[in-house]
Amino acid sequence: MKINNTNRILVTGGRAPAALELVRILKRSGKIVYVADTISFPISRFSNCCQQYIQVTSPVTNPKKYVADINKIIDTHDIDVVIPTCEEVFHLAKNEEKIKCLIFTDTFELLRDLHSKYNFIKKAEDLNLSVPKTIRFSGQDDFESRKNELPFEKGVAKPEYSRFATKIVISSNIKRESKIQYSQPFVFQEYIEGKHFSSYSVCRKGAVLASAVYPLQYRWGNGATVVFQGCDHKKIQEWIKIFVSANNFSGQIGFDFIEKDNGALFAIECNPRATSGIHLFKGQAEFAECFTTKSGGSFVQPKSLQTNFSVKFALIILALGNAFNVKKTRKLITKFLSSKDVIADKNDLWPAVGQFLSTFEFILISIKRRVGLTDATVIDIAYNDFN
Repeated sequence: MKINNTNRILVTGGRAPAALELVRILKRSGKIVYVADTISFPISRFSNCCQQYIQVTSPVTNPKKYVADINKIIDTHDIDVVIPTCEEVFHLAKNEEKIKCLIFTDTFELLRDLHSKYNFIKKAEDLNLSVPKTIRFSGQDDFESRKNELPFEKGVAKPEYSRFATKIVISSNIKRESKIQYSQPFVFQEYIEGKHFSSYSVCRKGAVLASAVYPLQYRWGNGATVVFQGCDHKKIQEWIKIFVSANNFSGQIGFDFIEKDNGALFAIECNPRATSGIHLFKGQAEFAECFTTKSGGSFVQPKSLQTNFSVKFALIILALGNAFNVKKTRKLITKFLSSKDVIADKNDLWPAVGQFLSTFEFILISIKRRVGLTDATVIDIAYNDFN
């Protein structure tokens, strides 16, 4: 990935709070930032840091038109680099040769392997990095014929390619679990008890330019965390450097870890895209250099490990959902009052209002497409064809 100093940037996946964070950081470091997405009201379009929002065709329904739409933006606005933030990264990487400027990501082949909850584990094992015992089954018939190969009783079953911990099943007797939906290949992973951590890093040619680690506090179901506070975890940072270097990775990447009480560390999943950890770099202009300068700047870490950030709108929904659990509701309210919202910004007010319109649009998509709300947020950009 060759990057000269860049000034005109296209951020895709503008629906994500992570994209909004990136747009703000880039704009406030002096860049001109355009935003593209497939929906009408992504949260980033309401930001005064967004030069212009352009709606594009869904890469799921019409890949060729999507590529044409992206190239039209590049030509019209003289874009220097495209920075994906959500699963559109797979569509862009697969069409890298057709895109008219640099895409800040790695090859489609590597992204596919990292997104696979089985191939990622194998890559880590090849580097002698600690991971849970993991076995892949192509479907229910394969599972029934080979389930005795499982070397553990308590385990986690999840689709090989998925996001937000959807369709995950945790069972004390995974071999006899009946709730698993074999709509695609599944991986069965040893259950490990311990403390959960996530990471977010920006990398180029195997070098980690910026990195943050944070414990998982309050989560949306079994998926994304909605409260973020950085921590100094040297063992995880070293794990990341080894893996990124060995794979010569370029782009944004996140890992999920479990640390046992005895200090043993296990990586369980990889997300080769932007993750919520980007919020820990809020207001750090030097972070923008990771994307925009030839040298990438010096290694960047979150300035403060004392600040709690949160998606306050999500905390409100969680509190309402736990209204009859007084103890949990009290904790959620305390976290709401003590944390800094990642959406609200005194210098950029409209996204805090626009998030309600954005959520309403996803509710309509959920009803129209007859899917859950979580699936509705990615149904038009998710990449599932990894054959």
